Amino acid sequence: MNSFTKVVGSAARRACNASNLLYRPASSVSAATRFANISSSSSLFRSAARNQLKSFSTTSLLMRSGENDQTLLQTLAEEIKYEKEEIAEQGEAEFVKSFIEKTGFKITDTPGLSDVTLDKEFGNEKINVRFTINDISNMESDVPNVEVFDENQDPNAEPTKLGDNQHRVEDEASEFYVNLILTITKPNSPTLQFNLIAEEGEIGINQMQFFNDPKDALQQSPESDYSRRTAYLGPVFGQLSDDLKEGIDQFLEDRGIDTGLSMFVQDYIEFKEQKEYLRWLEQFNSFSKA
Repeated sequence: MNSFTKVVGSAARRACNASNLLYRPASSVSAATRFANISSSSSLFRSAARNQLKSFSTTSLLMRSGENDQTLLQTLAEEIKYEKEEIAEQGEAEFVKSFIEKTGFKITDTPGLSDVTLDKEFGNEKINVRFTINDISNMESDVPNVEVFDENQDPNAEPTKLGDNQHRVEDEASEFYVNLILTITKPNSPTLQFNLIAEEGEIGINQMQFFNDPKDALQQSPESDYSRRTAYLGPVFGQLSDDLKEGIDQFLEDRGIDTGLSMFVQDYIEFKEQKEYLRWLEQFNSFSKA
């Protein structure tokens, strides 16, 4: 995967900045305690309340409501400028072109939507991979304990677990796993669907199940969602025989569900997330100016 350029977006930078907000110390005196100390029988309190009511007007409220808007607009302008410079510095997404040329996948990516799909044909099969950029919020500590396969791994080695310490990278701010929905259809056959997890060049198999109607596997509708939730999830992959697991692993690798796909998906999520963040900033800016 050295040929795929790692795209590091601004998501990690924003995540680090967010940590400073999460641990901001709260006041030692709660609002309930402060208000409890005010006696409702206090004449001073009642007098102050009456004066506040007399001075209240909808006009003054409207004037105060936008007094900080200019500061907000300035902040938005600075952030938009920074993000545009970051994207311009990265240039064209060469790693995307390289992936398409090597794998034959077609990418469907609609601006403003979180879902991305990859499609290609393999013989008489149609392969569909779906993932969402919202998975960038998944932290490594939340990775399910599922077995993974790695075509470069010693076949005699113990099964690897996603999230093991030896697979953690130094840049913790960019660590996240991705849920992949792989659907394979072909004529006169049940539809096969895998629930996979991609992390740092590995593919973990969570479950695999079959549907008689391909619409139940592919369509995003209440009926199809109900069919997926009520269908038999299939056996636990880790409990299958070693020969069967190896056969399924090879089945996936032959169709391009491998290390290259895992790394590409994580890179693409960071790439798209930065573009979507810029789009969000511009929409916020337009809203604030209106």
